Amino acid sequence: MADVVPLRRRGAPEFPEPAEVFVDAADSGRALSVTWSPDQQVVQFSIETPGGDSSALVLDADDVLDLVRALVEGLPEPAAACPRPPATVLPLVRSTPRATD
Repeated sequence: MADVVPLRRRGAPEFPEPAEVFVDAADSGRALSVTWSPDQQVVQFSIETPGGDSSALVLDADDVLDLVRALVEGLPEPAAACPRPPATVLPLVRSTPRATD
């Protein structure tokens, strides 16, 4: 089971436009946006749905490394994750016929 990391809480900061937006792999109508507030040294993760509902989590910059570490540690090894199938070998097709002697 994962460790629970306590989060620090401040007043609600103002955020600019999102720096990155990631579309949900299970539902393309949902998206996760990531926005930094450099003045307050926090990052906001927002999940938005097609109906306009949204939810947000604000992390201190100091907590972001713990989040990234938890994400990376949860990843499977690249070779074990999903082995690639062998590439299909297609026959060579010439666009012009060869001249014969």
